[in-house]
Amino acid sequence: AVVSTQSTGRELDAIKSNCNLVDVRQPEELVHEFPAISGAINVPLGELEGRIGELPKDNVVFICRGGVRSARALGIGEQAGMIEPRHLDGGMVAWVAEFGQHQ
Repeated sequence: AVVSTQSTGRELDAIKSNCNLVDVRQPEELVHEFPAISGAINVPLGELEGRIGELPKDNVVFICRGGVRSARALGIGEQAGMIEPRHLDGGMVAWVAEFGQHQ
């Protein structure tokens, strides 16, 4: 399933506070152009299969810079038996374009 930035700001705030955000970018990416969202868990995509057991089984939304890696992470989460994982369509690029920088 996909979370779109076309959702309302209230819906996205609810996702941010009620979901387990998993940022699949590399750690060095989290301090540059699009900093990490507060409370997000960082598990780089290349480590995800080996670390999937560390993550919650439900209410997971994968995020990355542009949506490509989070879409791959979504597939990994589904194969691992996560309950309805989602990813942010367009990633942080779309989030910042729609809502500006975040905390």
